[in-house]
Amino acid sequence: MDINNINALNTIKQQFTGYMKSLNFNTLRKGQLEAFIHIVSGKDTLVSLPMGHGKTLVSCVSICAQSKMVDILVVVPL
Repeated sequence: MDINNINALNTIKQQFTGYMKSLNFNTLRKGQLEAFIHIVSGKDTLVSLPMGHGKTLVSCVSICAQSKMVDILVVVPL
């Protein structure tokens, strides 16, 4: 991975962390940052996380980060 990619990933992680704090979340769970990176990179993304593992946080933060309208579907297995 070159230095530009590392800097871009650090910027995205800082952005994600800032949104998390504004939503009163303190820690990341496995898969959340990776999903967010794909989403803000403009890639179609399917995130499969167990119940209680942060699907809502990923969708809320992703909506906050977008400068355009996006479609997000969250399926809750209840």
